[in-house]
Amino acid sequence: MHHFIDSNTGTLLINKNIHVDRAIRPQDIVLLFGQDLVQIRELGNGWSWYMVNKVSDESPLSNLLFIFQGNSLKQINFLLSDLPARSASWEEWSEENELGIQRYLDDKLTECLGADRHFVWGNIGSFYDGKGGASTIVMRYS
Repeated sequence: MHHFIDSNTGTLLINKNIHVDRAIRPQDIVLLFGQDLVQIRELGNGWSWYMVNKVSDESPLSNLLFIFQGNSLKQINFLLSDLPARSASWEEWSEENELGIQRYLDDKLTECLGADRHFVWGNIGSFYDGKGGASTIVMRYS
């Protein structure tokens, strides 16, 4: 298992060249990943989302969502590149399958970090969003 996070610092190890920690600023996301790969959503209330769906073939991570309040990184949501196949359409979607994905993500976090996911820098966990119908890993900085 590739360890994708430094549990001592809260640094996300995206690939061998890109490491992200709480000190990163919104403009750095665009510089790191390139304008073409970053989708920016300004929420109009001081919060902004920077989305990067495809990182690189060598990254264990995908579907990165960096959530900023002003210039301060508050949260990173992401998936693992080796995620089991998801339903191709809503007609094929099932809560049972999505909960299986959430368990898979949780198992990978346990493998990488252990059962305790609360750290000096913040916390990390896998979550299923019943309203949105999807599971993800959420890393929050305190």
